[in-house]
Amino acid sequence: MNKGVVVIPTDALARIVGSTLDHGWFSGFESDAEGVFVVLSTWLGDGEIVSEAFSRLCTHRTGHALLGTYKARLLEWWVAPRGFAERFSSPVNLPPDEFRSLLAAEFAEEGRVVAAVELGDDGPKITPIRVVIKNGVIRSRPLDVIVLGTEKQPFARATPRLVQSLASKSVIIVGLGSGGAEIALDLACAGVGKLTLIDYDRLNTENYLRFIAGSTELGRRKIDIVSSAIRDRELPTEVTGYALDVVSDADRFRGILDGSTDLLICATDSVSSRRTVNAAAVLLHLPCIVAGLLDDGRIGEVLRVVPFQFPCYECVRMELGTVLEMPASGDRASTPYLGSEEAALSGTALRSDVTLVASLTAQVALHQLVPERFPELPASYIVWGREADHSRPDPFRFDAPFSTNYVRIGRRKDCPLCGADPSDLMGLDIQKAADEILAGIIDY
Repeated sequence: MNKGVVVIPTDALARIVGSTLDHGWFSGFESDAEGVFVVLSTWLGDGEIVSEAFSRLCTHRTGHALLGTYKARLLEWWVAPRGFAERFSSPVNLPPDEFRSLLAAEFAEEGRVVAAVELGDDGPKITPIRVVIKNGVIRSRPLDVIVLGTEKQPFARATPRLVQSLASKSVIIVGLGSGGAEIALDLACAGVGKLTLIDYDRLNTENYLRFIAGSTELGRRKIDIVSSAIRDRELPTEVTGYALDVVSDADRFRGILDGSTDLLICATDSVSSRRTVNAAAVLLHLPCIVAGLLDDGRIGEVLRVVPFQFPCYECVRMELGTVLEMPASGDRASTPYLGSEEAALSGTALRSDVTLVASLTAQVALHQLVPERFPELPASYIVWGREADHSRPDPFRFDAPFSTNYVRIGRRKDCPLCGADPSDLMGLDIQKAADEILAGIIDY
Protein backbone atom coordinates (compact mmCIF):
# COMPACT_ATOMS: atom_id res chain seq x y z
CA MET A 1 0.00 0.00 0.00
CA ASN A 2 1.41 3.40 -0.99
CA LYS A 3 2.04 5.72 1.93
CA GLY A 4 1.58 9.10 0.35
CA VAL A 5 0.65 11.08 -2.73
CA VAL A 6 2.14 13.90 -4.77
CA VAL A 7 -0.29 16.38 -6.35
CA ILE A 8 1.46 18.19 -9.17
CA PRO A 9 0.38 20.44 -12.06
CA THR A 10 1.51 19.31 -15.48
CA ASP A 11 3.04 22.78 -15.91
CA ALA A 12 5.64 21.89 -13.29
CA LEU A 13 6.80 18.93 -15.36
CA ALA A 14 6.84 21.05 -18.52
CA ARG A 15 9.45 23.31 -16.92
CA ILE A 16 11.75 20.34 -16.52
CA VAL A 17 11.26 19.14 -20.09
CA GLY A 18 12.32 22.53 -21.41
CA SER A 19 15.52 22.67 -19.36
CA THR A 20 18.93 21.02 -19.79
CA LEU A 21 19.42 20.29 -16.08
CA ASP A 22 18.96 16.84 -14.59
CA HIS A 23 17.81 17.83 -11.14
CA GLY A 24 16.13 20.56 -9.11
CA TRP A 25 13.41 21.14 -6.53
CA PHE A 26 9.65 21.50 -6.22
CA SER A 27 8.19 23.98 -3.73
CA GLY A 28 4.83 23.59 -2.05
CA PHE A 29 2.87 22.29 0.90
CA GLU A 30 3.34 19.10 2.89
CA SER A 31 0.97 17.41 5.30
CA ASP A 32 3.22 14.96 7.07
CA ALA A 33 0.38 13.34 9.01
CA GLU A 34 -1.51 12.53 5.81
CA GLY A 35 1.47 11.99 3.52
CA VAL A 36 0.33 14.62 1.01
CA PHE A 37 2.75 16.71 -1.06
CA VAL A 38 1.25 19.58 -3.10
CA VAL A 39 3.59 21.09 -5.67
CA LEU A 40 3.20 24.82 -6.29
CA SER A 41 6.33 25.73 -8.24
CA THR A 42 9.52 24.40 -9.83
CA TRP A 43 13.20 25.13 -9.24
CA LEU A 44 15.85 24.20 -11.79
CA GLY A 45 18.99 23.00 -10.05
CA ASP A 46 19.78 25.10 -6.97
CA GLY A 47 19.05 28.34 -8.80
CA GLU A 48 16.08 30.67 -8.83
CA ILE A 49 12.50 29.58 -8.98
CA VAL A 50 11.42 29.50 -12.61
CA SER A 51 7.64 29.23 -12.40
CA GLU A 52 5.00 31.12 -10.47
CA ALA A 53 2.73 29.44 -7.94
CA PHE A 54 -0.07 27.38 -9.44
CA SER A 55 -3.10 29.27 -8.18
CA ARG A 56 -5.46 26.30 -8.59
CA LEU A 57 -3.64 24.53 -5.75
CA CYS A 58 -2.96 27.51 -3.48
CA THR A 59 -6.19 26.89 -1.58
CA HIS A 60 -5.42 23.23 -0.89
CA ARG A 61 -6.04 22.30 2.73
CA THR A 62 -2.36 21.47 3.26
CA GLY A 63 -1.81 25.22 3.11
CA HIS A 64 -3.67 25.68 6.40
CA ALA A 65 -1.27 26.40 9.26
CA LEU A 66 -2.52 23.52 11.41
CA LEU A 67 -2.69 20.98 8.60
CA GLY A 68 0.43 21.47 6.52
CA THR A 69 3.68 23.33 6.07
CA TYR A 70 5.06 25.35 3.16
CA LYS A 71 8.54 24.27 2.11
CA ALA A 72 10.65 26.07 -0.45
CA ARG A 73 12.36 22.73 -0.98
CA LEU A 74 9.48 20.33 -0.79
CA LEU A 75 10.77 17.57 -3.08
CA GLU A 76 14.01 17.12 -4.98
CA TRP A 77 13.50 15.92 -8.54
CA TRP A 78 15.92 14.05 -10.79
CA VAL A 79 15.69 13.15 -14.44
CA ALA A 80 15.56 9.36 -14.66
CA PRO A 81 16.19 6.97 -17.58
CA ARG A 82 13.33 5.50 -19.59
CA GLY A 83 11.68 2.54 -17.91
CA PHE A 84 12.15 3.95 -14.41
CA ALA A 85 8.43 4.40 -13.77
CA GLU A 86 7.64 0.82 -14.76
CA ARG A 87 10.47 -0.66 -12.73
CA PHE A 88 9.72 1.34 -9.57
CA SER A 89 5.93 1.07 -9.68
CA SER A 90 6.21 -1.37 -6.75
CA PRO A 91 8.68 -1.65 -3.83
CA VAL A 92 12.27 -2.25 -4.97
CA ASN A 93 15.46 -3.10 -3.02
CA LEU A 94 18.79 -2.34 -4.72
CA PRO A 95 22.48 -2.01 -3.81
CA PRO A 96 23.47 1.68 -3.49
CA ASP A 97 25.68 1.71 -6.59
CA GLU A 98 23.01 0.21 -8.83
CA PHE A 99 20.40 2.60 -7.53
CA ARG A 100 22.61 5.66 -8.02
CA SER A 101 23.24 4.62 -11.61
CA LEU A 102 19.53 5.21 -12.18
CA LEU A 103 18.99 8.21 -9.91
CA ALA A 104 21.94 10.26 -8.72
CA ALA A 105 20.40 11.21 -5.39
CA GLU A 106 21.93 10.75 -1.95
CA PHE A 107 20.01 9.13 0.89
CA ALA A 108 20.35 8.66 4.63
CA GLU A 109 19.02 6.09 7.06
CA GLU A 110 16.10 8.32 8.12
CA GLY A 111 14.84 8.25 4.56
CA ARG A 112 13.42 10.90 2.24
CA VAL A 113 11.04 11.36 -0.69
CA VAL A 114 12.34 12.25 -4.14
CA ALA A 115 10.67 12.56 -7.52
CA ALA A 116 12.01 10.83 -10.63
CA VAL A 117 10.98 12.58 -13.86
CA GLU A 118 11.14 10.40 -16.95
CA LEU A 119 11.02 12.00 -20.39
CA GLY A 120 9.00 9.86 -22.81
CA ASP A 121 7.33 10.03 -26.20
CA ASP A 122 3.95 10.77 -24.58
CA GLY A 123 5.33 13.48 -22.36
CA PRO A 124 7.02 13.42 -18.95
CA LYS A 125 6.15 10.91 -16.25
CA ILE A 126 6.77 11.50 -12.58
CA THR A 127 7.48 8.71 -10.11
CA PRO A 128 7.79 9.91 -6.50
CA ILE A 129 9.43 7.35 -4.23
CA ARG A 130 10.11 7.16 -0.53
CA VAL A 131 13.67 5.89 -0.10
CA VAL A 132 15.62 4.67 2.95
CA ILE A 133 18.99 2.91 3.45
CA LYS A 134 18.75 -0.16 5.67
CA ASN A 135 21.37 -2.87 6.18
CA GLY A 136 23.40 -1.52 3.30
CA VAL A 137 20.48 -1.75 0.83
CA ILE A 138 18.44 1.10 -0.65
CA ARG A 139 14.76 0.36 -0.29
CA SER A 140 12.19 2.35 -2.27
CA ARG A 141 8.42 2.48 -2.13
CA PRO A 142 6.35 4.45 -4.68
CA LEU A 143 3.87 7.16 -3.79
CA ASP A 144 0.64 7.82 -5.67
CA VAL A 145 0.56 10.69 -8.15
CA ILE A 146 -2.20 13.08 -9.20
CA VAL A 147 -1.24 15.21 -12.19
CA LEU A 148 -3.38 18.32 -12.60
CA GLY A 149 -3.88 19.18 -16.27
CA THR A 150 -3.79 22.70 -17.67
CA GLU A 151 -7.48 22.56 -18.64
CA LYS A 152 -10.27 22.25 -16.13
CA GLN A 153 -12.33 19.15 -16.93
CA PRO A 154 -15.01 18.81 -14.25
CA PHE A 155 -17.35 17.01 -16.66
CA ALA A 156 -14.87 14.38 -17.81
CA ARG A 157 -17.19 11.63 -16.53
CA ALA A 158 -20.48 13.36 -17.30
CA THR A 159 -22.86 12.91 -20.25
CA PRO A 160 -21.73 15.56 -22.77
CA ARG A 161 -25.15 16.10 -24.37
CA LEU A 162 -26.84 16.60 -21.01
CA VAL A 163 -24.16 19.05 -19.89
CA GLN A 164 -24.53 20.99 -23.14
CA SER A 165 -28.32 21.10 -22.77
CA LEU A 166 -28.07 22.46 -19.23
CA ALA A 167 -25.36 25.05 -19.88
CA SER A 168 -27.91 27.70 -20.87
CA LYS A 169 -30.35 26.98 -18.03
CA SER A 170 -30.94 29.33 -15.11
CA VAL A 171 -32.28 28.10 -11.74
CA ILE A 172 -33.17 30.00 -8.57
CA ILE A 173 -32.99 28.06 -5.29
CA VAL A 174 -34.66 29.47 -2.18
CA GLY A 175 -33.42 27.89 1.04
CA LEU A 176 -29.80 26.75 1.33
CA GLY A 177 -30.20 24.46 4.30
CA SER A 178 -29.03 20.87 4.27
CA GLY A 179 -31.40 19.97 1.42
CA GLY A 180 -31.13 23.13 -0.67
CA ALA A 181 -27.33 23.07 -0.55
CA GLU A 182 -27.28 19.49 -1.84
CA ILE A 183 -29.72 20.37 -4.63
CA ALA A 184 -27.58 23.32 -5.71
CA LEU A 185 -24.44 21.21 -5.81
CA ASP A 186 -26.22 18.41 -7.69
CA LEU A 187 -27.48 20.79 -10.38
CA ALA A 188 -24.10 22.49 -10.78
CA CYS A 189 -22.44 19.07 -11.14
CA ALA A 190 -25.01 18.17 -13.80
CA GLY A 191 -24.06 21.24 -15.83
CA VAL A 192 -26.65 23.94 -15.01
CA GLY A 193 -25.14 27.18 -16.27
CA LYS A 194 -26.52 29.69 -13.78
CA LEU A 195 -27.65 29.36 -10.17
CA THR A 196 -29.16 32.10 -8.04
CA LEU A 197 -29.06 31.20 -4.35
CA ILE A 198 -31.31 32.87 -1.76
CA ASP A 199 -30.91 32.35 1.98
CA TYR A 200 -30.24 34.69 4.90
CA ASP A 201 -28.72 32.19 7.36
CA ARG A 202 -25.13 31.55 8.35
CA LEU A 203 -23.59 28.18 9.22
CA ASN A 204 -23.88 27.40 12.92
CA THR A 205 -22.67 24.43 14.95
CA GLU A 206 -26.04 22.67 14.91
CA ASN A 207 -25.86 22.62 11.09
CA TYR A 208 -22.80 20.32 10.96
CA LEU A 209 -24.86 17.16 11.24
CA ARG A 210 -26.50 17.45 7.82
CA PHE A 211 -24.89 20.31 5.92
CA ILE A 212 -22.33 19.96 3.12
CA ALA A 213 -19.66 21.75 5.21
CA GLY A 214 -18.30 21.62 8.75
CA SER A 215 -16.36 23.72 11.24
CA THR A 216 -13.98 25.23 8.67
CA GLU A 217 -16.93 27.22 7.30
CA LEU A 218 -18.42 28.28 10.64
CA GLY A 219 -20.04 31.70 10.50
CA ARG A 220 -20.11 32.06 6.71
CA ARG A 221 -23.38 32.63 4.93
CA LYS A 222 -24.75 29.44 3.46
CA ILE A 223 -25.01 31.03 0.01
CA ASP A 224 -21.26 31.71 0.13
CA ILE A 225 -20.43 28.20 1.35
CA VAL A 226 -22.37 26.59 -1.49
CA SER A 227 -20.78 28.98 -3.97
CA SER A 228 -17.34 27.92 -2.69
CA ALA A 229 -18.26 24.24 -2.92
CA ILE A 230 -19.15 24.72 -6.59
CA ARG A 231 -16.02 26.74 -7.27
CA ASP A 232 -13.80 24.18 -5.50
CA ARG A 233 -14.98 21.59 -8.01
CA GLU A 234 -13.90 23.93 -10.83
CA LEU A 235 -17.40 23.94 -12.25
CA PRO A 236 -18.31 26.66 -14.79
CA THR A 237 -21.66 27.45 -13.16
CA GLU A 238 -22.27 31.16 -12.66
CA VAL A 239 -23.40 31.60 -9.05
CA THR A 240 -25.12 34.66 -7.58
CA GLY A 241 -26.19 34.84 -3.94
CA TYR A 242 -28.74 36.98 -2.12
CA ALA A 243 -28.84 37.15 1.67
CA LEU A 244 -32.53 37.81 2.20
CA ASP A 245 -35.68 36.35 3.70
CA VAL A 246 -38.26 35.78 0.96
CA VAL A 247 -41.15 36.51 3.33
CA SER A 248 -40.01 39.71 5.02
CA ASP A 249 -38.14 40.79 1.86
CA ALA A 250 -40.86 39.69 -0.56
CA ASP A 251 -40.54 42.77 -2.76
CA ARG A 252 -36.79 42.24 -3.20
CA PHE A 253 -37.39 38.57 -3.87
CA ARG A 254 -39.91 39.24 -6.63
CA GLY A 255 -37.47 41.72 -8.14
CA ILE A 256 -34.91 38.94 -8.60
CA LEU A 257 -37.30 36.87 -10.71
CA ASP A 258 -37.16 37.64 -14.40
CA GLY A 259 -37.86 36.13 -17.78
CA SER A 260 -34.45 34.46 -17.97
CA THR A 261 -35.24 32.07 -15.10
CA ASP A 262 -36.09 28.54 -16.21
CA LEU A 263 -36.96 27.07 -12.82
CA LEU A 264 -37.58 28.16 -9.23
CA ILE A 265 -36.88 25.67 -6.42
CA CYS A 266 -38.11 26.12 -2.85
CA ALA A 267 -36.26 24.03 -0.25
CA THR A 268 -37.27 25.97 2.84
CA ASP A 269 -38.73 24.54 6.05
CA SER A 270 -41.51 27.03 6.77
CA VAL A 271 -45.04 27.21 5.42
CA SER A 272 -44.96 30.97 4.94
CA SER A 273 -41.83 30.87 2.78
CA ARG A 274 -43.20 27.99 0.71
CA ARG A 275 -46.43 29.91 0.12
CA THR A 276 -44.49 33.03 -0.84
CA VAL A 277 -42.36 31.21 -3.40
CA ASN A 278 -45.35 29.32 -4.77
CA ALA A 279 -47.37 32.54 -5.14
CA ALA A 280 -44.53 34.27 -6.97
CA ALA A 281 -44.12 31.30 -9.30
CA VAL A 282 -47.81 31.10 -10.17
CA LEU A 283 -48.27 34.83 -10.64
CA LEU A 284 -45.22 35.01 -12.91
CA HIS A 285 -46.02 31.74 -14.74
CA LEU A 286 -42.66 30.35 -13.63
CA PRO A 287 -42.13 26.56 -13.22
CA CYS A 288 -41.38 25.70 -9.61
CA ILE A 289 -40.47 22.76 -7.39
CA VAL A 290 -41.33 22.68 -3.69
CA ALA A 291 -39.42 20.01 -1.79
CA GLY A 292 -38.63 18.98 1.73
CA LEU A 293 -39.05 16.52 4.58
CA LEU A 294 -42.03 15.99 6.84
CA ASP A 295 -42.71 14.04 10.03
CA ASP A 296 -39.13 14.04 11.37
CA GLY A 297 -37.72 12.75 8.10
CA ARG A 298 -40.11 9.83 7.71
CA ILE A 299 -41.67 11.45 4.64
CA GLY A 300 -40.14 13.35 1.79
CA GLU A 301 -42.14 15.30 -0.77
CA VAL A 302 -41.33 16.81 -4.14
CA LEU A 303 -44.01 18.91 -5.80
CA ARG A 304 -43.50 20.01 -9.40
CA VAL A 305 -45.56 23.09 -10.13
CA VAL A 306 -46.18 24.23 -13.69
CA PRO A 307 -48.61 27.14 -13.28
CA PHE A 308 -52.09 26.51 -14.69
CA GLN A 309 -51.01 23.06 -15.87
CA PHE A 310 -50.15 21.16 -12.66
CA PRO A 311 -51.56 21.88 -9.16
CA CYS A 312 -49.66 24.45 -7.13
CA TYR A 313 -48.61 24.21 -3.49
CA GLU A 314 -51.88 25.80 -2.33
CA CYS A 315 -53.84 23.18 -4.27
CA VAL A 316 -51.95 20.36 -2.58
CA ARG A 317 -52.34 21.86 0.91
CA MET A 318 -56.07 22.21 0.38
CA GLU A 319 -56.44 18.74 -1.13
CA LEU A 320 -54.48 16.90 1.55
CA GLY A 321 -55.33 19.08 4.52
CA THR A 322 -59.08 19.43 4.33
CA VAL A 323 -60.41 15.99 3.44
CA LEU A 324 -58.85 14.10 6.37
CA GLU A 325 -59.77 14.11 10.02
CA MET A 326 -57.79 16.03 12.61
CA PRO A 327 -55.91 13.86 15.14
CA ALA A 328 -56.99 13.49 18.72
CA SER A 329 -54.97 15.55 21.19
CA GLY A 330 -51.42 14.23 21.43
CA ASP A 331 -51.84 11.76 18.58
CA ARG A 332 -49.83 11.75 15.39
CA ALA A 333 -51.67 13.56 12.61
CA SER A 334 -53.11 11.42 9.86
CA THR A 335 -51.37 13.69 7.37
CA PRO A 336 -48.54 16.21 7.78
CA TYR A 337 -50.87 18.77 6.20
CA LEU A 338 -53.19 18.91 9.21
CA GLY A 339 -52.51 21.62 11.75
CA SER A 340 -48.96 20.51 12.53
CA GLU A 341 -47.48 21.26 9.10
CA GLU A 342 -45.09 23.92 10.42
CA ALA A 343 -43.81 21.59 13.14
CA ALA A 344 -43.49 18.72 10.68
CA LEU A 345 -41.37 20.82 8.34
CA SER A 346 -38.98 21.92 11.08
CA GLY A 347 -38.54 18.51 12.69
CA THR A 348 -35.44 16.36 12.93
CA ALA A 349 -34.21 14.10 10.12
CA LEU A 350 -31.18 11.98 9.30
CA ARG A 351 -28.63 13.29 6.84
CA SER A 352 -29.36 10.25 4.66
CA ASP A 353 -33.03 11.32 4.53
CA VAL A 354 -32.06 14.82 3.46
CA THR A 355 -29.62 13.81 0.74
CA LEU A 356 -31.99 11.20 -0.69
CA VAL A 357 -34.86 13.67 -1.09
CA ALA A 358 -32.46 16.34 -2.35
CA SER A 359 -31.24 13.94 -5.04
CA LEU A 360 -34.82 13.12 -5.97
CA THR A 361 -35.54 16.86 -6.23
CA ALA A 362 -32.52 17.41 -8.46
CA GLN A 363 -33.70 14.63 -10.76
CA VAL A 364 -37.17 16.16 -11.01
CA ALA A 365 -35.51 19.51 -11.77
CA LEU A 366 -33.60 17.93 -14.65
CA HIS A 367 -36.85 16.52 -16.02
CA GLN A 368 -38.29 20.02 -15.99
CA LEU A 369 -35.21 21.72 -17.47
CA VAL A 370 -34.53 19.28 -20.31
CA PRO A 371 -37.71 17.21 -20.76
CA GLU A 372 -36.55 15.94 -24.14
CA ARG A 373 -33.84 13.90 -22.43
CA PHE A 374 -36.05 12.20 -19.85
CA PRO A 375 -39.34 10.27 -19.90
CA GLU A 376 -42.36 12.13 -18.54
CA LEU A 377 -43.02 11.60 -14.84
CA PRO A 378 -46.32 9.83 -14.00
CA ALA A 379 -47.45 12.58 -11.61
CA SER A 380 -46.43 16.04 -10.47
CA TYR A 381 -46.47 15.20 -6.73
CA ILE A 382 -44.02 12.60 -5.40
CA VAL A 383 -44.07 11.31 -1.83
CA TRP A 384 -41.26 9.16 -0.41
CA GLY A 385 -41.57 7.08 2.74
CA ARG A 386 -38.60 6.03 4.86
CA GLU A 387 -40.62 3.40 6.70
CA ALA A 388 -43.47 1.02 6.01
CA ASP A 389 -46.51 2.77 7.48
CA HIS A 390 -50.16 1.71 7.32
CA SER A 391 -51.34 4.15 9.99
CA ARG A 392 -52.05 6.89 7.49
CA PRO A 393 -54.25 7.02 4.41
CA ASP A 394 -52.96 7.58 0.91
CA PRO A 395 -50.76 9.15 -0.25
CA PHE A 396 -48.87 8.80 3.05
CA ARG A 397 -49.42 5.06 3.28
CA PHE A 398 -46.32 3.01 2.46
CA ASP A 399 -46.39 -0.76 2.10
CA ALA A 400 -42.60 -1.11 2.25
CA PRO A 401 -39.63 0.94 3.45
CA PHE A 402 -38.21 3.44 0.94
CA SER A 403 -41.42 3.45 -1.10
CA THR A 404 -42.19 6.19 -3.59
CA ASN A 405 -45.78 7.20 -4.34
CA TYR A 406 -46.62 9.19 -7.47
CA VAL A 407 -49.74 11.10 -6.50
CA ARG A 408 -52.19 12.41 -9.07
CA ILE A 409 -53.78 15.58 -7.74
CA GLY A 410 -55.85 17.85 -9.93
CA ARG A 411 -55.89 21.62 -9.83
CA ARG A 412 -58.57 22.90 -7.50
CA LYS A 413 -60.94 25.49 -8.89
CA ASP A 414 -61.19 27.01 -5.41
CA CYS A 415 -57.41 27.48 -5.16
CA PRO A 416 -56.79 31.18 -4.42
CA LEU A 417 -53.87 31.24 -6.85
CA CYS A 418 -54.36 28.96 -9.80
CA GLY A 419 -57.87 27.53 -9.53
CA ALA A 420 -60.03 30.00 -11.38
CA ASP A 421 -60.98 29.38 -14.99
CA PRO A 422 -60.05 32.16 -17.43
CA SER A 423 -63.70 33.26 -17.61
CA ASP A 424 -63.74 33.71 -13.85
CA LEU A 425 -60.89 36.21 -14.09
CA MET A 426 -62.89 38.70 -16.14
CA GLY A 427 -62.94 42.03 -14.32
CA LEU A 428 -60.60 40.80 -11.57
CA ASP A 429 -57.84 43.15 -10.36
CA ILE A 430 -54.90 40.73 -10.57
CA GLN A 431 -52.44 42.97 -8.73
CA LYS A 432 -54.88 43.56 -5.89
CA ALA A 433 -55.55 39.83 -5.58
CA ALA A 434 -51.82 39.09 -5.56
CA ASP A 435 -51.18 41.69 -2.86
CA GLU A 436 -53.93 40.19 -0.71
CA ILE A 437 -52.48 36.69 -1.04
CA LEU A 438 -48.97 37.83 -0.18
CA ALA A 439 -50.27 39.87 2.78
CA GLY A 440 -52.00 36.76 4.06
CA ILE A 441 -48.77 34.78 3.78
CA ILE A 442 -46.76 37.29 5.78
CA ASP A 443 -49.39 37.29 8.52
CA TYR A 444 -49.63 33.47 8.51
